[in-house]
Amino acid sequence: MTDASRKPAREFSTAEALAYMIGAIGIQLLSTMMLEWAAIYYHPPEGADKIRYTTMGLASLIMIIGILSDAISDPMVGYWSDRSRSRLGRRRPFIIYGSPLACVSFVLFWFPPLAHEHWLNFAWGVFWAMAFFWGLTLVIIPYIALLPEMARSTGGRVKLGVYQAVGMILGLVLGFASGILITKIGIKATGALFGAVSFATFQLAGWTVKERFVQSADDAPGSLRQMGAQLAGTLKNRPFLIFLAAETIFTLGFTVIQIVLPDYNMVILGKEEDFVTLLFLPFLLVCFPLIFVIEPVVKKWNTRITYASGLFGFAILFPLLGLIGLVPDPGMRIVLLLVMVGLAGAPQAVKYVMPGPLIGEIADYDEKHMTGRRREAIYSGAIGFAMKTAMMLSYGVRYAVYAPFGEFSVRNHTPVLLIGPVTAVICMIGFFVFLKYPDMSKQE
Repeated sequence: MTDASRKPAREFSTAEALAYMIGAIGIQLLSTMMLEWAAIYYHPPEGADKIRYTTMGLASLIMIIGILSDAISDPMVGYWSDRSRSRLGRRRPFIIYGSPLACVSFVLFWFPPLAHEHWLNFAWGVFWAMAFFWGLTLVIIPYIALLPEMARSTGGRVKLGVYQAVGMILGLVLGFASGILITKIGIKATGALFGAVSFATFQLAGWTVKERFVQSADDAPGSLRQMGAQLAGTLKNRPFLIFLAAETIFTLGFTVIQIVLPDYNMVILGKEEDFVTLLFLPFLLVCFPLIFVIEPVVKKWNTRITYASGLFGFAILFPLLGLIGLVPDPGMRIVLLLVMVGLAGAPQAVKYVMPGPLIGEIADYDEKHMTGRRREAIYSGAIGFAMKTAMMLSYGVRYAVYAPFGEFSVRNHTPVLLIGPVTAVICMIGFFVFLKYPDMSKQE
């Protein structure tokens, strides 16, 4: 879309920023609980005195299939949103009408039909996981695309990114608090509660945030072939291609850690689900205040250096997860783990704030140097496809590390300890890839 067809730019209001922040709570809340508990819920470790609904391989396959279907839907929803035409805009209808599918299917996922291992439980998990991830895509891709539309300057985008980060942290707090709720009221009731809360946050965001751009006549939906051409066109944008590769590699490493944290809690620490929440507290104490210093850091450095520092921080911290597990004293092991998790809050603050501003400047580059159009959602969809592919592969990494050591058991520590070094290598590769990203403030 050209400058002539755009409404006068206006920085977001406080009410819009708060509504946008609240939308992030729901996204992070559902994503965190699903990634943290799905695999271990359908197949807990032997000796944990919990129902096994499927085998370990099938539990991983549930998530792999669900996330794979989500990856396919991301660019489709992005293209559809960019070219959508309605009185509510091209982003908000997806958030408003996609949220019921996401939230209802999320709740039903936690109600497998049989209380023992059976293929019907696998089929149930696959069906509702696919429905959930498709519904969440209808919300997330347009939601992400709203950020660079609401704020046009780098400073405004970083500021709105801070609001988004606050929402994501609050959602993460609630997501990790699921451990306490699962212990107290059970995972089914916890899933129902989280589904209802998230639905309310999505509706509030969808009905409050205003869109900024006037759609031109050529924004009508096109064919699948045109969508493929648009998606392939994003790969001609060199800054985007570098960011896409780095973000994909990093997401692979980070998601492996996220889905293994409950395993670490049960196998290495020997704790119940509610202890996962305690592990998160030092992370929160570090991450939350640091997100408010990202904006001055970007002003002093640039988006490239700031984001790269976050990737590097994770790469040097993740190996400690395995080393801490070797400490013989259980009390000292927990103390060191709390310190490590707290330190991880620093790079995570960067990771929460920066993707939105980076997508914004990449979309600006596309508009000015390539297409003359605003295509935030197709870029968000392409990133979503790559990230969901990485998330899918993360379950494959978990299985590949665990499988050679036999039965998944609370008595077998070795595979869980290996996850830290494996993910550190992955994240370091992502860091070196991102170093090739240009300083976009110098791009004309």
